[in-house]
This record gives sequence, structure tokens and C-alpha cells, in this order.
Amino acid sequence: MADRVIPVTCDPDGHLKRLPLKDLEPFQGNLKDLPEEQYAKLKASIADEGFMAPVFVWEGKILDGHQRTAVLEREGWRIEGGKVPVVEIQADSE
Repeated sequence: MADRVIPVTCDPDGHLKRLPLKDLEPFQGNLKDLPEEQYAKLKASIADEGFMAPVFVWEGKILDGHQRTAVLEREGWRIEGGKVPVVEIQADSE
């Protein structure tokens, strides 16, 4: 279902910062790949329940949320409002 718009259920009032998916970089590269069965479960969960948790980022790098953003990209799904809800982690370095 390419071009599907996924609702943001973790932040219905829009209080969290949002960033375009294209601006987020996986912190751990491809170390977080899921087996197809788990990918299918996550895909179904996002399709059924929406985007239920923000992505945690540090300077645009994804610390938590690799799989959820990977599903959006792989399936060609768009996020409601065009931007992913994020929580920015403050730290001096990696």
C-alpha cells in the first residue's frame, strides 16, 4: 500500500517536535535489521494502530525507532503531517 498516510497516534495534539523522515539518519546503520516475520508484525501494527511512539534522535541520528522508520520507507508510506514525531536527546557527544 504505497502512498498510505499513517496517523500519528503518539502525539495527537502535535506537541512533539517533528522532522522529515529524509532528515533522519540511522545511528547504527544496518545493524538493526529485522527478520521478515517480525517486520511483518511491525508493519501490521503500524498499519492498524498508527505511529504509536516517537523516534528518539541525537543530532538527527536515530537512537530508537530504526525499525518504525524503516517500515515507512520500505512501504512508501507517508506520516500524517509529513514529519515524524521526535524526542531530541541532549548529549555532548556520541
